[in-house]
Amino acid sequence: IVKLALEHCSVGLSPMAVVRSEHELRAQVRRQVLEFDQPVIAEEFIAGREATGGVLENFRGERYYALPVVEIIPPPGRFFDYEVKYSGETKEICPARFEQDITKKIQEMSRQAHRALGCRHYSRSDFIVAKNEIYILETNTLPGLTSQSLLPKAAAAIGLDFPKLLDHLATLALSRNETRHL
Repeated sequence: IVKLALEHCSVGLSPMAVVRSEHELRAQVRRQVLEFDQPVIAEEFIAGREATGGVLENFRGERYYALPVVEIIPPPGRFFDYEVKYSGETKEICPARFEQDITKKIQEMSRQAHRALGCRHYSRSDFIVAKNEIYILETNTLPGLTSQSLLPKAAAAIGLDFPKLLDHLATLALSRNETRHL
C-alpha cells in the first residue's frame, strides 16, 4: 500500500493505493508525489480486521489508561480509506468484538506506543488483526476530537461523555503548563 508520509485522516489513501506489481507501485508513487507534492511510504498491505486503541493519561488512577478498543468495519471489499472514513458506510463497534486476549494486547500495545513515542495527554493507535496476529499501523498523536471521532466514541463507552473528555484533556494541558513555569 502506498500512503502519503505527511498527511492525516488517510488523505490520499484510496483503493488505488493497494498495488500488486512493481509497475503499479511505480505508477502509484508517481501519482501521489505529483498530486500531493510530498514524500510517500510503501508498506505491506495486511488484510484483516481493523481496530483502534485510545490512551488517556492520568485517568481513573492510571498513568496510561487504555480505552475500550473500537472495531472498524468498512463496507465489503473496502478498507478504512479516506472516502469510507467520512461516508457513513463504516461501522464502528465499541467495545470491539475481539476475543479478550486480543483486546488486552491491543490495549497494551496502545499504551506502549504512547509511552515509546513520548505522547502527551492522549493518543490513538491503529491496528490490523489478521490470523490472531496484531499489527500496529500507526499512532495518532493528535487524533480527531469531534463528538463523532473514534477516541471520543471509546471514551463514551466507559461513561466519559464528550464535554468531560475535553475537560480532562484541558486540565492535563493546564497542569502541564503550570509545572513548566515553576
